[in-house]
Amino acid sequence: EGGGGVLLSQGSSSSLPGVSAQTWVGGSCGAEYPSNASGFDTGQLNFKTSCLNTSLDGDCPPGCSTAGGTGICLPCEYGTFKSAVGSASCEVCPENSKSAKQSIGVHDCMCIDGFTPLTEDGGMRCVPCDERPKARCNRAAYGPCLASFVEYLEVQSNLDNSGLVYAGAEFEVFVFKKDSYAQTIITDSLSQLVVSTVDPVNVDSDDTTTKLIGRGDQVLDKGQARFSLLVIPTFEWILTSRTTERAAMLYREPHIWFKGSDEQNPDRAVRMESAPSRVPLHQNISVCAEGSVLMLDEDTRNDYGYFGECQACDNEQYSLYPLAGAGGTRLATKGFMPSCITCPAGAGVGICGASRVQSQIGIWVERDYEHILVSCPWGYRVVNKGESGFFDGGLQECKPCDEGTECTNNTCTECTDCDAGYYKAFAGTQECAQCPEDRYNPDRGAQTLAQCLLCPTKSSTRKKLAQTTAAACDCDDDYYAAVGQDPPVCVKCPKAAFCDSPSLCLLRGHPDVVHNCSAGGLVGEWDLENSTGLSEYSGRYLLSSCPSGHELVTYEEASEELQECKPCTSQQYILRPNYDTCQPCPPGLICFGNDV
Repeated sequence: EGGGGVLLSQGSSSSLPGVSAQTWVGGSCGAEYPSNASGFDTGQLNFKTSCLNTSLDGDCPPGCSTAGGTGICLPCEYGTFKSAVGSASCEVCPENSKSAKQSIGVHDCMCIDGFTPLTEDGGMRCVPCDERPKARCNRAAYGPCLASFVEYLEVQSNLDNSGLVYAGAEFEVFVFKKDSYAQTIITDSLSQLVVSTVDPVNVDSDDTTTKLIGRGDQVLDKGQARFSLLVIPTFEWILTSRTTERAAMLYREPHIWFKGSDEQNPDRAVRMESAPSRVPLHQNISVCAEGSVLMLDEDTRNDYGYFGECQACDNEQYSLYPLAGAGGTRLATKGFMPSCITCPAGAGVGICGASRVQSQIGIWVERDYEHILVSCPWGYRVVNKGESGFFDGGLQECKPCDEGTECTNNTCTECTDCDAGYYKAFAGTQECAQCPEDRYNPDRGAQTLAQCLLCPTKSSTRKKLAQTTAAACDCDDDYYAAVGQDPPVCVKCPKAAFCDSPSLCLLRGHPDVVHNCSAGGLVGEWDLENSTGLSEYSGRYLLSSCPSGHELVTYEEASEELQECKPCTSQQYILRPNYDTCQPCPPGLICFGNDV
């Protein structure tokens, strides 16, 4: 098949009891090959019964040796040989050569394609064909020897550098149809292989604790098939703690098994199969790759635990530890359902996802496998709670302080209301502004300038800022504040109560207050109108009586501004100052402006 064949001829038998003999003849590709002796059974080498022969007093026959100190004779593995009876180990074939199982001599070691044997000093080595241009080098499809019928299926996989697979992660398996010489039978593009999970103890039973995902059947292409598979195993124990090595324990490691019928030789009805192949999985704290979590299927729990597979977090989620998650679901008594964590709102676009979380603002720490915002800079507040009032990691961010609030510390967690006398009209990092002059604000948290109230007419804060009460509004010099009025009222000072030097109303504060006035103090008695407050003069000072020699001019007779104790002249007299007016001095009398 495939060209480059050899001549196989019947040879004489070996005298070793129970061991099938072979005769070796030269082949056309420059190497020696086994003849079709009694050990060559329908194209398959079969020396298994001879290795178990017990008539050699504990020694193993050629092609067999004891393995692992068990004392049991087993066939030499591929690529090795043993040429004599005894307890010696199997020897390794020369470099760039291979051999079938249970090979009995170095002549069983066949040079691989591109190499040719060179015999010297009783030994053999394989040299490149270019070094022996006159030698006939085999270019057959199957390598340097004739491909016989299928003997086994060889399984290879493309695992990662660790040699392990993540649960639920796709991996590729390559299956090769091999003959007795470990050569791929590339002429077969007919046979179909199927894959299934298998109980490693009982290969006739499927493993119900493992789900196998992927196309389970493939037709050989030139003697090989490629399977893209993933396994979802059963985890019997899950703990969220990173400190234990038993954080994620498998019930058992999955095994897969490949089998099929040899459609290239249907008359032989040979069943092709591989040995159960273990799928080595990551476990415990490294059960999944960075940025992934172990998702457990609560709905399909089996008798041994939960099916679990690694799931990568999307661009709006992250994971610092595959067995941790915020607000996980309780799994009986064995732990919590791991889950990806929502990226915090404070993470910038494109810098959160998988295992990477960055934020442009604030101080963040890792706590319980989650990024936690602990403080913000000046002018910001920490946001981390939802409408329910509970912590929500996805809402975490530094937000500028709202209207009417500020934070003026180097590190901030909360914004506080603006103090009385201050206001802040817009959300932002700026501090609260002072109420301008001639305004006051008695309340905290003012959000508009209008909340800084204007001083009453004819009053001011005397250029002072950030005033908190109406008392800070001082009436103008020629006015005084009506007592007990809210809002305050500034009243025009009566002329009789006004001091020109300095320019000052003598009723400011209290009439009993002594003012330094060059013209003297107040004349007469000024009473505070403190009636029920319904009077229009409530809180104002009204002139009630005058001393001798003065005429009482009341607010009722003139006006509030014109009330006074009007002095009588020396040509006048007044007997009752509070009731009479100044009268002309009678003829023949001398008056002094009073009652004399």
